[in-house]
Amino acid sequence: MQDQRVAIFIDGSNLDNNLKRYGLKIRFEELIKKLETKRKVVIIMLLY
Repeated sequence: MQDQRVAIFIDGSNLDNNLKRYGLKIRFEELIKKLETKRKVVIIMLLY
């Protein structure tokens, strides 16, 4: 069976607005680690 691959696209504007709304702070590196799965991540894009 072939390895599964995944692309992650993050809507930066929505992420930013919701972090401010709920008074949260995150480090981008920590967010990526939480999003990674057993699948091979081929690209991560932060879109604004």
